Amino acid sequence: MEESTPQIRLVAGLGNPGPEYAATRHNIGFMVADQLAAQYGSTWEKSSKWDALSAKCGSVLLIKPMSFMNRSGYPLFAVAQFYKSLRIGIGEAPRDGSVDYVLSRFFDEEKPLVRSAISRAVEAVKCAIDNGPVSAMNTFNKTENEGT
Repeated sequence: MEESTPQIRLVAGLGNPGPEYAATRHNIGFMVADQLAAQYGSTWEKSSKWDALSAKCGSVLLIKPMSFMNRSGYPLFAVAQFYKSLRIGIGEAPRDGSVDYVLSRFFDEEKPLVRSAISRAVEAVKCAIDNGPVSAMNTFNKTENEGT
Protein backbone atom coordinates (compact mmCIF):
# COMPACT_ATOMS: atom_id res chain seq x y z
CA MET A 1 0.00 0.00 0.00
CA GLU A 2 1.48 3.33 -1.09
CA GLU A 3 1.44 6.15 1.42
CA SER A 4 0.37 9.53 0.06
CA THR A 5 2.46 12.64 0.66
CA PRO A 6 0.80 15.12 3.04
CA GLN A 7 -0.32 18.27 1.28
CA ILE A 8 1.15 21.64 2.25
CA ARG A 9 -1.60 23.70 3.89
CA LEU A 10 0.43 26.48 5.54
CA VAL A 11 3.38 28.55 4.33
CA ALA A 12 4.99 30.78 6.96
CA GLY A 13 7.22 33.63 5.85
CA LEU A 14 9.39 34.84 8.72
CA GLY A 15 10.56 38.37 9.44
CA ASN A 16 10.16 41.36 11.74
CA PRO A 17 7.14 43.68 11.54
CA GLY A 18 7.60 47.35 10.75
CA PRO A 19 8.92 49.40 7.84
CA GLU A 20 12.40 49.75 9.38
CA TYR A 21 12.95 46.01 8.83
CA ALA A 22 11.20 45.69 5.44
CA ALA A 23 14.32 45.38 3.27
CA THR A 24 16.61 43.59 5.75
CA ARG A 25 18.04 40.10 5.47
CA HIS A 26 15.89 39.07 8.40
CA ASN A 27 12.77 39.65 6.32
CA ILE A 28 13.58 37.42 3.34
CA GLY A 29 10.72 35.14 4.40
CA PHE A 30 8.28 38.07 4.30
CA MET A 31 9.59 39.00 0.84
CA VAL A 32 8.97 35.50 -0.52
CA ALA A 33 5.51 35.36 1.07
CA ASP A 34 4.63 38.79 -0.38
CA GLN A 35 5.68 37.74 -3.89
CA LEU A 36 3.79 34.46 -3.58
CA ALA A 37 0.63 36.27 -2.42
CA ALA A 38 0.96 38.73 -5.31
CA GLN A 39 1.27 35.89 -7.85
CA TYR A 40 -1.93 34.35 -6.48
CA GLY A 41 -3.69 37.74 -6.41
CA SER A 42 -4.18 37.33 -2.66
CA THR A 43 -4.50 40.12 -0.10
CA TRP A 44 -3.18 40.13 3.45
CA GLU A 45 -5.66 40.21 6.32
CA LYS A 46 -4.90 40.80 10.01
CA SER A 47 -5.65 37.82 12.24
CA SER A 48 -5.93 38.86 15.88
CA LYS A 49 -6.41 35.18 16.79
CA TRP A 50 -2.85 34.36 15.69
CA ASP A 51 -1.12 37.78 15.83
CA ALA A 52 -0.28 37.39 12.17
CA LEU A 53 -1.19 38.52 8.68
CA SER A 54 -2.71 35.80 6.55
CA ALA A 55 -3.53 35.42 2.87
CA LYS A 56 -5.39 32.58 1.19
CA CYS A 57 -3.73 31.07 -1.90
CA GLY A 58 -6.11 28.40 -3.08
CA SER A 59 -6.18 25.75 -0.35
CA VAL A 60 -2.98 27.10 1.23
CA LEU A 61 -2.78 29.72 3.96
CA LEU A 62 0.18 32.12 3.91
CA ILE A 63 1.18 33.52 7.31
CA LYS A 64 3.43 36.40 8.31
CA PRO A 65 3.72 36.53 12.13
CA MET A 66 3.50 40.11 13.39
CA SER A 67 5.69 39.39 16.40
CA PHE A 68 9.44 39.89 16.18
CA MET A 69 11.46 37.01 14.76
CA ASN A 70 12.61 35.73 18.16
CA ARG A 71 8.94 35.54 19.23
CA SER A 72 7.47 34.21 15.95
CA GLY A 73 7.25 30.68 17.30
CA TYR A 74 4.23 31.52 19.44
CA PRO A 75 1.83 32.52 16.65
CA LEU A 76 3.29 29.88 14.33
CA PHE A 77 2.79 27.13 16.88
CA ALA A 78 -0.84 28.16 17.30
CA VAL A 79 -1.64 28.14 13.59
CA ALA A 80 0.58 25.13 12.76
CA GLN A 81 -1.54 22.95 15.03
CA PHE A 82 -4.17 23.16 12.30
CA TYR A 83 -2.03 22.99 9.15
CA LYS A 84 0.84 21.06 7.55
CA SER A 85 3.43 23.86 7.25
CA LEU A 86 6.41 25.04 5.24
CA ARG A 87 8.69 27.76 6.71
CA ILE A 88 10.65 30.38 4.82
CA GLY A 89 13.39 32.46 6.41
CA ILE A 90 17.02 33.48 6.44
CA GLY A 91 19.67 30.79 6.75
CA GLU A 92 22.43 30.67 9.33
CA ALA A 93 24.06 34.02 10.16
CA PRO A 94 27.77 34.51 10.88
CA ARG A 95 28.69 33.82 14.51
CA ASP A 96 30.20 37.26 15.10
CA GLY A 97 27.86 40.18 14.64
CA SER A 98 24.84 38.04 13.78
CA VAL A 99 22.30 40.61 15.01
CA ASP A 100 23.83 43.36 12.89
CA TYR A 101 24.05 40.98 9.94
CA VAL A 102 20.43 39.79 9.93
CA LEU A 103 19.04 43.27 10.56
CA SER A 104 21.16 44.89 7.83
CA ARG A 105 19.90 45.69 4.37
CA PHE A 106 21.24 43.82 1.37
CA PHE A 107 24.27 45.33 -0.38
CA ASP A 108 23.59 46.69 -3.87
CA GLU A 109 25.69 43.94 -5.43
CA GLU A 110 23.58 41.30 -3.61
CA LYS A 111 20.20 42.62 -4.76
CA PRO A 112 20.05 40.81 -8.15
CA LEU A 113 20.88 37.52 -6.41
CA VAL A 114 18.26 38.21 -3.71
CA ARG A 115 15.57 38.92 -6.33
CA SER A 116 16.50 35.69 -8.10
CA ALA A 117 16.49 33.73 -4.81
CA ILE A 118 13.05 35.10 -3.90
CA SER A 119 11.66 34.12 -7.31
CA ARG A 120 13.20 30.64 -7.00
CA ALA A 121 11.77 30.25 -3.47
CA VAL A 122 8.31 31.23 -4.75
CA GLU A 123 8.56 28.60 -7.48
CA ALA A 124 9.72 26.00 -4.92
CA VAL A 125 6.76 26.79 -2.64
CA LYS A 126 4.34 26.55 -5.56
CA CYS A 127 5.89 23.19 -6.52
CA ALA A 128 5.52 21.96 -2.91
CA ILE A 129 1.89 23.05 -2.89
CA ASP A 130 1.09 21.47 -6.26
CA ASN A 131 3.28 18.33 -6.16
CA GLY A 132 4.24 17.80 -2.52
CA PRO A 133 7.37 18.60 -0.53
CA VAL A 134 9.42 15.64 -1.80
CA SER A 135 8.98 16.73 -5.42
CA ALA A 136 9.94 20.29 -4.48
CA MET A 137 13.05 19.10 -2.62
CA ASN A 138 14.10 16.90 -5.54
CA THR A 139 13.58 19.76 -7.98
CA PHE A 140 14.94 22.74 -6.06
CA ASN A 141 17.61 21.35 -3.71
CA LYS A 142 20.17 21.14 -6.49
CA THR A 143 23.10 23.39 -7.17
CA GLU A 144 23.47 25.11 -10.53
CA ASN A 145 26.19 22.57 -11.45
CA GLU A 146 23.93 19.57 -10.90
CA GLY A 147 21.55 20.62 -13.65
CA THR A 148 17.92 19.61 -13.80
